[in-house]
Amino acid sequence: MEKELGLILNEIKEITSHIKTIGQRVQLIEKNMATKNDITELGKKIDGHHAENIDSDNILLENIRDLKKSVVFINHKVADTELELNNLKQKQ
Repeated sequence: MEKELGLILNEIKEITSHIKTIGQRVQLIEKNMATKNDITELGKKIDGHHAENIDSDNILLENIRDLKKSVVFINHKVADTELELNNLKQKQ
């Protein structure tokens, strides 16, 4: 009977050890797991940055459009100058 009680006690000690290990793992998971509030805060930050990026993209696109207009204007001026030079050469 004492032998059986000793075996049962050893089993209980082993089960207790496993339960402690599981408890430690659960605590580690809870420590590292993001909460609903964490996720909500991250979502707000991402939305804010997304809006800023859209604004930046719009500013860049406007500047690119202005640059394109300037390039087209300069190309026209160069073409006009070349035409005028060609006309002057032909008159000589």
